[in-house]
Amino acid sequence: MSVCIVTRANDFHAFAIADRLHTHGIESVIVETDALSGQAGMSWRPGSDSAQFALRDRVGATVRPADLDVVWWRRLTGEPRIPGNVADPAARDLIARDCRATLTGGFATSFAGRWVSHPEHTRAAEFKLVQLQAAAALDLRLPQTLVSQDPAEIRSFFKGLDGVIVKPVAGTPLTPLLTGRVSEEMLADDDALALTPAIYQHLIEGERHLRVCVFGDEIYAARLTSERLDWRYPLDVGCERVTLERELGRKLCAFLRALNLRMGIFDLKEATSGEPVFLEVNPQGQFLFLEGLCGMPLTDAFTDFMKSELFEARRARAAAPVEAAANAA
Repeated sequence: MSVCIVTRANDFHAFAIADRLHTHGIESVIVETDALSGQAGMSWRPGSDSAQFALRDRVGATVRPADLDVVWWRRLTGEPRIPGNVADPAARDLIARDCRATLTGGFATSFAGRWVSHPEHTRAAEFKLVQLQAAAALDLRLPQTLVSQDPAEIRSFFKGLDGVIVKPVAGTPLTPLLTGRVSEEMLADDDALALTPAIYQHLIEGERHLRVCVFGDEIYAARLTSERLDWRYPLDVGCERVTLERELGRKLCAFLRALNLRMGIFDLKEATSGEPVFLEVNPQGQFLFLEGLCGMPLTDAFTDFMKSELFEARRARAAAPVEAAANAA
């Protein structure tokens, strides 16, 4: 067995890449993270070298992570499909948490191949403050930024700039939250501001946004043109493929290495000067919509990346006995 894609149900990216891998003669399976309950599929036992873990894929076939070469750890989001006869909210929450903890722990203790990317590294990289600090350490240009729930600090930050936006630190799966422009009236209520920290940033003027897909060391960038602060909803944007300056590309690749990621989908915005400004990275962001908008061959590009990961995983597996024998001698 070669590749496992761990994701939520009905993930178009998973289907598209699995199909393209198949055309290259590469076997893949899809494990649906929101369909674990009621399958009677997961079993785990500890072992002296590695754990024994088995589960079922989306068609009910048994998957043993120890036999896999590459795991694309894509998405654990999605409402868990728990049997309807379990009505108690606490019981449903317990089931969802224990299923996902067993899934994550089972892979972490039994899989020895190539991660795209490791669950712990993916989770750490999802923290916006971690991203912003990593970008600052690499001298990527950032908007002036404040993360705060202190009303006095927030007002001072607002008054010192000619435009400020606000966005959530983590967000919620219960409702989409878009980036919005801050007005003075929004800052009048101390109690509201103090409820939770938010990300406040200097507004970067302009309508040219960059969506940059980095797979390993390969970079694919698109410029999206939109007057809206948040171009995602609705997705009625102009789109064209662009080439990044070499130094920016080098820094984005270094950013991924610093956070131990094998891939990342970056959002930047071009200032009126033309200089790209880092906004955020999604370790497992959406990218195939760019293929539909401007013909970027991202299905092929990501498939090639997965093939290279597969090659490296098999090379390492073949070399392991030789290295073990050399160390024993």
